Order: sequence, then structure tokens, then C-alpha cells
Amino acid sequence: MSRSIIKKARLRSCMTQVGVAEAMGVSQPTYQRWESGAANVPKGKLSNLAKVLGVTVHQLSGKPEPFDLFGIDKNIADDRTYYGEVAIHFRSGSAPLLLPVSEAERSALLTTLQGRETFVEVSSLDNRTVYVRREAIADVFFSSEAYDDYGPDVYGDQHLGIHPDDSFWTIVEHYDCPECLDGEFTDQEIEEARARFSLTEHQLDELVEDGHIPADKREVATEDARAETDRFLQRARCVCWQLPEQRVRYASVDESKDLYETFCMLNLSESDEFLYLAPEGYHRSLFINLATIDYIAVPTHKFREGEIESHAEELGETT
Repeated sequence: MSRSIIKKARLRSCMTQVGVAEAMGVSQPTYQRWESGAANVPKGKLSNLAKVLGVTVHQLSGKPEPFDLFGIDKNIADDRTYYGEVAIHFRSGSAPLLLPVSEAERSALLTTLQGRETFVEVSSLDNRTVYVRREAIADVFFSSEAYDDYGPDVYGDQHLGIHPDDSFWTIVEHYDCPECLDGEFTDQEIEEARARFSLTEHQLDELVEDGHIPADKREVATEDARAETDRFLQRARCVCWQLPEQRVRYASVDESKDLYETFCMLNLSESDEFLYLAPEGYHRSLFINLATIDYIAVPTHKFREGEIESHAEELGETT
């Protein structure tokens, strides 16, 4: 079991080592040894530790968390069960949003839509936490099957498929710098993740040799593969927002803690306030008028990473 898994779970819950130890009925040094990896968590205590930290045993053990794509496994929680898609259309007539969501997110959104918050928050299964300005919404459609009533071209290329795990998006984010992952994943895990959103030149050669791609179409296939990779990289690294009747704009933001602390308070802000982002500090910063946008979206995995970093700072710890 990775020591970082237990520590991240504790920090996400904003608990101290002493607090977890007391909840578990063990001494702080004993718990510290579990967290550091100096000692294994006894099997008889693993389930209780997961409960205290608000995670599943699968998550705590570092095993892949089961995901029910077809909604048929009653043993899998609603937050890991695919519902279908939510289509959000805007009063301005600008491009709509298409979001794949879990059963749990569907239920949460149904409740949120009855509320009064300035922004309706939706967390999709393709790494988008979206804040939709309530006043900008024309209608919201829920569909348990692929949503195609408005035609396949209406939604553009925003839907990248079902990729619900933060680990996948962390690997995507560091595509150009796998060494920055600092041993968090095995070489096999990195290779398997990369194969889901990119093709190497060697793989393209093999596809041509096997007849899957005509030889005279290899260059086109290469450009298509690069474009697909770029779409995933943009989703993993950028904040995006839509102004009415204009194209979506993007800004790459590196600091996860700043991202979290900016957006976790969004519904506590006045709708006419400016939201400040500093992608490159002095060299590049911007203000977004919250009263004018249709929506603004952030990479979910970076938001959650920032939550951990923010809690660590609050507890006087490091990540």
C-alpha cells in the first residue's frame, strides 16, 4: 500500500494523524507507521480505517476502483455507476454543454437545479468540474443513453469518453514529463494510461503494416492522433470558460492549490464580481466577469489535488 494514498485520504478529510489515531483506537506513532509505510495496516483494521478517512477499501489499498458502465451491478456505489449524459443549453444560443455523469451526480444535480445558488456545479466523468451560471441556462436535458437529439455536430469534440479516475488524468497532465510523477505510478500504469489517449510513431507504423490504416492515409492519421492527444492535454491542464455567442477560451493553470481556493468559494461570491486567475503570475494574469459567462470549468483532478494541498497547509503539513 502506497504511503501517499493513506496520507492523501487523511488530508482530503482534513484530519490530523492524532485525530485518525484516536478514531482508530491506536496510538499516533502506530498510525504514523501505517501512513509512512513502515508498517502495514492490519487486515482487521483496514475497513475501519477506510471508513474513518471517508474512502473505500479499494481506494485505500491502491487497487483500481470498480466502475459500472452499464448500471447493472448493485454492489457498486452510485458515484461509480454511469447514468448517462446531461445536455445544458444556454439562453444566449451559444454552444451547449454535454457532460457524462454518474448516478450520484445526476441525483445531486437534480437537487441543485431546485436551489438558488448563482452557479450550478456539475462534476462529469471526463475530468470537468463545471460551474454553470444559473441565469444563463435555457434548459437541462437528462438522458440515460447517448444524447443525440440535436445531432452529433452540435456538441463539437468536448466529450472525450468516460475516464472517471484522477490517476489517469494525473498521468495525462504530466504527459511531457513522466519523471515529474515522482514514482507515484509504475511504468506499466503510465504506459497503459498513455495508450488510451495517444499513439506513438511505432504504433502508427504497426497499424499501417496490419492494414488498419491505408499507407497513403498515415499522415492524416498522425495529425488526428496528435489532435486527440492535445484535446486530452487541454482537459487535464486548463481552465476553460464560455462567453455568450463566443468560442470557449482556455488558460493553463499550474498551481492546484490556487485553483481549489479560487473555485471552492465561487458560490459565495457575488455574481458581478471578477474572478482572478494568474496562470503565469506577473507575466500572464486575467480577470473574468462572472456575470457575463455561460460557464467556467476546471480539471477535476487538479481541483481535488488542490484541496489536499490546501488542507495540508491548514494543518501545518506538507504534501
